[in-house]
Amino acid sequence: MEAFDVAEGESEVALAFRWRGAPSYERVSAFARGITLALKRTLEQRRPVFLVLDGDVAQTVGAILKEDWKLGSEVLVLDGIALRDFDYIDLGRIRMPSRTVPVTIKSLVFSQDPRVPHRHPQPHPHEHEHGHHHHHG
Repeated sequence: MEAFDVAEGESEVALAFRWRGAPSYERVSAFARGITLALKRTLEQRRPVFLVLDGDVAQTVGAILKEDWKLGSEVLVLDGIALRDFDYIDLGRIRMPSRTVPVTIKSLVFSQDPRVPHRHPQPHPHEHEHGHHHHHG
């Protein structure tokens, strides 16, 4: 969280993770334990915990956090969502009975971002003495 200039426990944040491999109890429990250790101040203040995972493990992670690790904070774990660094998400209200959550992802895109198509220079529209258009390099 330091890399993103976020002070743990001072504001609401959603943490995003990539999940690889089998969701065995041991692995999911170890992951949940890591969350409880990393978010000590957030949990002490009973702030909500928002987790976003690309793998299909949300229900298991949420259950282990609440039942095994006895989190007093509200916990919302979403899966099937892949986020990148500096993505921001807006979460809507949980819809019942489907237990779905509307999610809006906002991505910051920088000029050197490999996800952005490269722009090709366009000829400039002014006349030259030689009578033809060309690129200035």
